[in-house]
Amino acid sequence: MVQAFPAILPAHLLKGFANLNAADFNAHPIGTGPFVFDHWNRGDEIVYHRNPTYFLGPAALDGITIKFVPDQNSKLVALSTKAIDWVPFVSESPNARAMAAQPGLAWLSIPVNGFVGFRLNTAHAPLNDLRVRKAIQLAIDRPAILQKVYGNKFELATADIPSWSWAYDRTLAQPAHDPDKARALLASAGWIVGADGKARKGGKPLELTLSTVTGFQTIAQIALLAQSDLARVGIDLTIKPEASNVLFGRDAGSLYAGDFDLAFNSFTDQNDPDDSRAFACSSVPPNGFNVMHWCDASFDAATAIALSHYDRATRSRAYARTQRALLDGVPEVFVYWNVFSNVLRTNVRVSADGRSYLPPNEWTM
Repeated sequence: MVQAFPAILPAHLLKGFANLNAADFNAHPIGTGPFVFDHWNRGDEIVYHRNPTYFLGPAALDGITIKFVPDQNSKLVALSTKAIDWVPFVSESPNARAMAAQPGLAWLSIPVNGFVGFRLNTAHAPLNDLRVRKAIQLAIDRPAILQKVYGNKFELATADIPSWSWAYDRTLAQPAHDPDKARALLASAGWIVGADGKARKGGKPLELTLSTVTGFQTIAQIALLAQSDLARVGIDLTIKPEASNVLFGRDAGSLYAGDFDLAFNSFTDQNDPDDSRAFACSSVPPNGFNVMHWCDASFDAATAIALSHYDRATRSRAYARTQRALLDGVPEVFVYWNVFSNVLRTNVRVSADGRSYLPPNEWTM
């Protein structure tokens, strides 16, 4: 069982299950955090109440209710009508910013160890050819995406590790936007752009699909910009919006199952710069989140050094190598470093400094 975040699971409830997905525990979990499961109204909400035996003492709030709302605009409307108090993980958009400017509401951006970009499935031809992946990296105008879609509110990413991290390699240069060089790389791989502007190899056009999650206007805009950029170098990109439960699930059609060419999405980890769960050879599903099926010996070797030393200088040198491997190997076209944006009521306090979240037991309103 692979989890996004590690958790202690109760053996006395789960040891008899060969497949944990079939356990009743999934619908009636127990835990030891500041809030514990109360009940789940499927399709509507999950309710948690305060854990009186939490090891740091009872939480400030009596409980938390997580409401299921289908899209961002509906969430913001619910916030404006006081049906909810906090919308986390907001996608940057003029509508969201305008909502946060209303009296009684506020915008909160928390930088996190994460990145957003285009994932390339290296198990799918022609993306198994590095020249094609590099051509895509050169063709997509990443600065234009940040300017046109986000008004330059995010920082352009070089690789996976954000600039605020001690492990960030400041000597790395940003990948250029160079359509001419992209076309030349495609030609070297046998993909020749014809009079109709389409790249072909042996008479076959270079056609790829971009998988995106539905419900976000900004992602739809990014997909269209990428489609236009790739068309300029001869690549025919079809946009395939998917529901989040499909795209991020485990069944056919998901990233996990490898049923994609390109996908635009994010990856966020804990604050240590180790991103091996996303890129190591051993992290290809079902063992991790390397949905790109990318395997690079230099990345793995440098990661092994970083994870076997405590000395920060040694680890920094190792992570400089992993960042270089990602830029050179292009399993992903990095666009920006992730930020968790929130719109919330001004009386809701989930951060003390505006740079990090408070522990949930310290949340107040």
